[in-house]
Amino acid sequence: MSQASAPLERKRRLLRQVPDDIQRMSSAADAAGLTGVLRFAGSREAVWSAHFALVSLGELAVGPLVAFLRDDLTCRSQRAWWTLIRIGAPVHGLLAECLHEQSVPPPARAAAAWILGHVAERAVDRDLVKALSDPDDDVKLAAALMLGFRGCREAVPGLLGIVTRGSHRDSRAPHPDQMSLRLAGVEAFGRVIDEDEVEGDPCCPLRKGQGGETGRDMAACLPTFGERGLADDVEVLLEIAGPEFVTVDFRPWREPDVVAPSWVTAPWCHWDCAQLREAAVLSLGRIGDSRAVESLICCADDERESPDVRRFAVEALGCIGDATGFDPVFAALSNDALVYEALSALGGFCDRRALEPLVRAAMSDQVTRFDAISSLSTLADGSTLPHLNTLTRDTDPYIVRQALRGLARLGSQAALEAIVPRLVHGDPAIRRQAAAALRWAQLGDKELEGAEDESLWHP
Repeated sequence: MSQASAPLERKRRLLRQVPDDIQRMSSAADAAGLTGVLRFAGSREAVWSAHFALVSLGELAVGPLVAFLRDDLTCRSQRAWWTLIRIGAPVHGLLAECLHEQSVPPPARAAAAWILGHVAERAVDRDLVKALSDPDDDVKLAAALMLGFRGCREAVPGLLGIVTRGSHRDSRAPHPDQMSLRLAGVEAFGRVIDEDEVEGDPCCPLRKGQGGETGRDMAACLPTFGERGLADDVEVLLEIAGPEFVTVDFRPWREPDVVAPSWVTAPWCHWDCAQLREAAVLSLGRIGDSRAVESLICCADDERESPDVRRFAVEALGCIGDATGFDPVFAALSNDALVYEALSALGGFCDRRALEPLVRAAMSDQVTRFDAISSLSTLADGSTLPHLNTLTRDTDPYIVRQALRGLARLGSQAALEAIVPRLVHGDPAIRRQAAAALRWAQLGDKELEGAEDESLWHP
């Protein structure tokens, strides 16, 4: 066999893999071979089997999977994404290196940012904040969205720098050196680093005897991967796809050899890098830090801004709920391009001036009533009671359910009495929601935290 045809023959052999072969690879802890199957296999059965086996190997599989992520820039690399996410915390070290190494192609660095955003470690925030200064907008976009998803307040200065095109400077922001080095005695991310933490951090460039290399003891304090095994992956798969997925014919996605579960599609895949500022504004709203209010007001008021930036800014002001942002949101009601976002945002403020426009829109026959009723149901003010009571008799089931949520939030005796008649409503869904509203109002947040009944939604 010629040297040139060897890789092709290897790929054909991998495409012929069956679960029995994959089981043997798993028993032998052959992470490289399993990653090859994950990458090249064309059948869903082989891909899922390789995925489960790699997750069971845990930290041993991280290196080959990250190499797959870096080398394969097709959408097939999504298989590596969801496998790394399921492995969890041990992926941090190598993926952080991948994220910050400029020789790695931007799509792979962006994928690394997205995966890191799903690793529940505080140290991940530092890497994502650093990525906001990456020279490639795709990487910035993924980092910005993940920081908003994680609610990272330390990202506010960097996100504001993107929104204001780099003109924003915050003296309270960590110095760039704090992003790359863990210096003892220096405050970073709201706390002071001590000597023991520096010495014990496997990712620390200053760690004695490591020379900046990633340690292999990153998961020492975590539960063993044997306890996780394959069972939780199977449970997740059955929960999302249902047990009938086994009998459904394989349907390739985009390419003949691309297999990816439905939850893999990364949020930043639906964004264009030209929408970087919109993504930063969205994340600022999700983080909810009042430091962003001034810049968001400027974006919402500036007619030279793109309509999308202004819409996201109005919604973000409502998410933050700072009283300073009420006037510009209220003024946006008169702008036809912003009225939907303004109605949706008004519920985030505790200001009675929002009541009249919300009631007027909710009682109308316009499309805006759906945004208005959502805000009206979150406006925790007793003056909303008669209006919400009226809306529980609406002909639209969605409006009725939202009104019930608002009454449950009020929680007063009069509000509960307004819910009771809906317990005999002709629509079974409304009856269930009325019962859930009553129970939520009576139990409160703490007792519902562990509730398993799906009808007990949190208003």
